[in-house]
Amino acid sequence: MQRGLQGLPAQFSLKLHWTTLVRPCWTNQARTAGSDLRNASQTPAVPSSDIRSMIGRFDIAVLIACLSAGAVVAVPRHVRIATDVRLAEVTALARAATTAAQLAHSRWLAAEQPPTIDGPRGVVAMTYGYPSVGTLPLMLAVAETATFAYDGGVWRASSVQVDRACGVSYQPPVAAGQNPAISAHTSGC
Repeated sequence: MQRGLQGLPAQFSLKLHWTTLVRPCWTNQARTAGSDLRNASQTPAVPSSDIRSMIGRFDIAVLIACLSAGAVVAVPRHVRIATDVRLAEVTALARAATTAAQLAHSRWLAAEQPPTIDGPRGVVAMTYGYPSVGTLPLMLAVAETATFAYDGGVWRASSVQVDRACGVSYQPPVAAGQNPAISAHTSGC
């Protein structure tokens, strides 16, 4: 077996050379003038407090950079997903309102055209065979309209500003034999 530096096996000699060269940078003893590398290699390799604080600051900087990058990616994705959800809710409510109006019309025809019919949530007043503006919500389930505010034939998405067009409008027919006007407004969602 070959012997390396200081009588140790050869495989350890490289490690001793590395520690002899690196440790002086970390110890205060090696920074003083006239220090001996042998003495420096025998002192424990403990980083100075300046290096410890720099490592901590560096770790915090990396953490902040990672969190910032995550926020840059996550916020636009969240906004896009929220917009897609509102669009889907408006479309679903427009279809539900159309179905509810057609169901009310079928019930009206089957009951020999009375002025009111019984809806799932109350009595529904009819206008030319379709629900009136004030009573169409009685034909819809609460879950279908939970995220909307209803006022005068218009459901507006509660999560957007009032002046933005994001909702569904309903207008009963103005004459016999016509269909109601139900339209989805998604430009402001």
